[in-house]
Amino acid sequence: MASKNDMLNLTGNISDDDDADESFCSTVPCNYISVKDLNDFVLLPHANNSINIMHINCRSIPKNFDTMLELFHIMTAPIDFLAVTETWLKPASEQLYNIPGFSLATQSRLSKQGGGVGIYIATKYFDYPIVSLSCAS
Repeated sequence: MASKNDMLNLTGNISDDDDADESFCSTVPCNYISVKDLNDFVLLPHANNSINIMHINCRSIPKNFDTMLELFHIMTAPIDFLAVTETWLKPASEQLYNIPGFSLATQSRLSKQGGGVGIYIATKYFDYPIVSLSCAS
């Protein structure tokens, strides 16, 4: 396992609240992994003919979009779905953050700053724009 300094992180550090992450990981088995480890995992034999789904808590797509694009270029296996939390988008800016080969569906937080979710879906699954996600109460 790589050290915290070797981890891919969209904000330039592991977390603004490292203690919360470490507390959670002490009760639930989880690890940070490097991009190399991620590539190795995705390319394992069980990954043939599979769907690759990735989740990123990006803490602002506008702030970290270029780093997200770099991740796509670093990955040697294709990503089919990229779920993104803490998008920090507003309806007026949702369509500014397209990734070639993907459609983006989002649900922005309208009531206050931050929040929001989105999912990038490879166009091989949907070859048309996705209007929005809906939120059930």
